Amino acid sequence: MFSIKKTKLHKALAHALGNLEALTKRLKVMQESPDSPRKKIVISTKELYVSSLGEGTKMVVEAHSDKSALFIRPATLSDGKTRVVSKRTYKSRDYVEPVVDIRHQRDINATIGDAEYVHVTFQKDGAWVRPATKYQEIALKHPSGAHFDMTMPDEEGLYSQILKAIKITKQSHFSSIILNTSDDFLHSKEYVILCVQLRRLGFDIKETNNLVYAKLPRSPELDSHEYIDLARYNYKNSFQSMATRFNFNEPLSTFAACTAGVDIHAMENEGFKTTSILEYRPPEKRDFKKSVDKVSGETVIKHNDKTDTGALCALLNSKHAKVVFNEDIYEFDFYRVSHLLPGFNHLHISVQCDDFTNMKSNSLKDNSIDDLSTTIDMFIPALELADMTNTPTMLVENVVNFGKSIECRLLSTGLKWLGHEVETHNYNAADFNGMTKRVRTYLFSSQLGLDDIKATPVARRAHAWNDVIAPRLNELRDVTHCKTIQKGIDTGRIRVINVGDAIVPTIVKSQSRQVKDSVYVYINGRYYMPSNDMLKALMGIPADFNTAPFSEEITSEITGQSIEYLMHQAICEKVKQHIYRFVKSFFGLNMLTVQA
Repeated sequence: MFSIKKTKLHKALAHALGNLEALTKRLKVMQESPDSPRKKIVISTKELYVSSLGEGTKMVVEAHSDKSALFIRPATLSDGKTRVVSKRTYKSRDYVEPVVDIRHQRDINATIGDAEYVHVTFQKDGAWVRPATKYQEIALKHPSGAHFDMTMPDEEGLYSQILKAIKITKQSHFSSIILNTSDDFLHSKEYVILCVQLRRLGFDIKETNNLVYAKLPRSPELDSHEYIDLARYNYKNSFQSMATRFNFNEPLSTFAACTAGVDIHAMENEGFKTTSILEYRPPEKRDFKKSVDKVSGETVIKHNDKTDTGALCALLNSKHAKVVFNEDIYEFDFYRVSHLLPGFNHLHISVQCDDFTNMKSNSLKDNSIDDLSTTIDMFIPALELADMTNTPTMLVENVVNFGKSIECRLLSTGLKWLGHEVETHNYNAADFNGMTKRVRTYLFSSQLGLDDIKATPVARRAHAWNDVIAPRLNELRDVTHCKTIQKGIDTGRIRVINVGDAIVPTIVKSQSRQVKDSVYVYINGRYYMPSNDMLKALMGIPADFNTAPFSEEITSEITGQSIEYLMHQAICEKVKQHIYRFVKSFFGLNMLTVQA
């Protein structure tokens, strides 16, 4: 797992962690050995610095069975029995990592029970470790069933009732579901999305004619299923007046989700204050390496855990972060952590674009649906976040194909049910003095009375070759000999920056891996790989955006999947104006009321 290096640059990250009010994450409960029933909870992470539990610190582990929690805190002078936070070192790396290893079986059984995962909350006074209960565990305690009708689309031709069915299912924890369907529904994208969501909860799904049965394994057969009329169901939970929930003290307070920090940096340069961050980098196949144990001869799979890299980069580049949720948005339990969340007026989220981009083949997209690595349904937890937090404004960024998709239409419908007005616009980076051809869809929704928030293009001044490439030719690396270059040429997918180009191709997340879609500089018959600093400059990312603690590969990923900086800044400027117009009108109306 990534850690703090013993240098000034990397101590900056430890300092940022120390300034947080809270950080959360999920960890797997492990076995002491493959054949042992004994469990252990190992917290080997730099996030321990949030709770002042650095290596060598004396600590106390308390079991609170009444709260189903373990509490790890720095020891005081009055504590008799203490332990010491140990450390993990790496031969090839110049840093150490603090480690807390809990193996007391009575304490684990009394507080964590049979949970496979724990939820850890690092706070100033210590770290709380609680069982992270899965949907199936709750649903199977009191099995119940629901019957939904999915035969008819809404007025816009969407099967938008899947949003209601998903919300009701998650709230009620049904163990069995029956769906009345039609042939059209069974062949719709909405059905695929619904199945993906149900499978994430653990359901097995079976189709019989136009009936669909979804059932949790080990759920008993039920005598009846409650019929729920989705047409009458009010998607919005409750109403709270804007005067009550709007944070007038910090009008530009923001919760940023699915971000590695570039968008936060751009927003904060426009005056926004990002107090909360939700970010998690899902494990990828290349993060797992096979090796053979020299003693036993067994094949060992080692996981190079990078799940916190985006969250830490976002934290490092935010001036105002108070809470970081290093959790998968699909598993994020808002109600568990709502007490940690500062009040905010703006929700910013960049839902994953992999399954909407043309860079990913249709076969790979289909495979990702089969193995649930797909992100076509990520708009649903984004909508749930808007619902649960009752956010006044929300900005969603993605590729243009998302803006054309059924997923985007469903998101818009759900937001309208929550009382938002919605606008969607496409923007080209080149129209905002950008140096790439990046085109993006921005969906903006508001409960503040939507006005014109479309950003206005600006006159071009930037020139990619003259401003970035030519002055830094020494940073180019000749890769003409690499097989990927020839593959890119043969498939026609190679993308190049030619001498004199003012605007260059879009940078991709996989740039550093020299895939067929990577961008190369072409000079006199040779192909060159641009440096990460060049790539950041081409994306308009300022030099003070700090990725120093991270590897070149992670830096390239963060750059390639980030927003186009200047374009994003221009859009955030319009959002800021929108929020301030509401504040001005609110106080103006209240002054008129007082005067009357």
